[in-house]
Amino acid sequence: PFKETIIKPDDQLMINVTAYNPEDVQMFNNLLQGSSSGQANAAGTQTNPMAGYIVDKSGMITLPYIGEFLAAGLTLREMEIFLGKQLERFVKQPVVKVRFLNHYINVLGNVSGASQVAMNIEQMTIFDVLARSGDLQQTAIRDNILVVREENGYRKTGRVNILSKSVYDNPY
Repeated sequence: PFKETIIKPDDQLMINVTAYNPEDVQMFNNLLQGSSSGQANAAGTQTNPMAGYIVDKSGMITLPYIGEFLAAGLTLREMEIFLGKQLERFVKQPVVKVRFLNHYINVLGNVSGASQVAMNIEQMTIFDVLARSGDLQQTAIRDNILVVREENGYRKTGRVNILSKSVYDNPY
């Protein structure tokens, strides 16, 4: 089973609000996604859509109309539910989607398309990653793939043999 990733300080989040009537949520998406200028709005909140919302060092995030709240420790789904309930004061039946912007995978080596792949890494297998990067080339060594992860500020490495029947039992 996949373990949901917990929001941490310094995470960058994309927030999108939809509803039955798009005009009802347009003002929230304009405020939440901001402009491409990268400037702060009146509340001092970052409004560059590429930067998203950054969870501060104390785990707090500030959103227009909602104010400041503790985001660190929540899963994406928990934050979506919280924001949906908060926005119900302004919009009928809002649907909120929250995604990480700073979670990505770099694929290097003997692959068809070495690249940086932004993805929902909470639900990705090594096969999903390889498929998105164009798959391994014919000459690639499939029984000794190096995986490097950053966890709690430390880099960890592990090897994966994708030819093994127990590949899904490997924590990497």
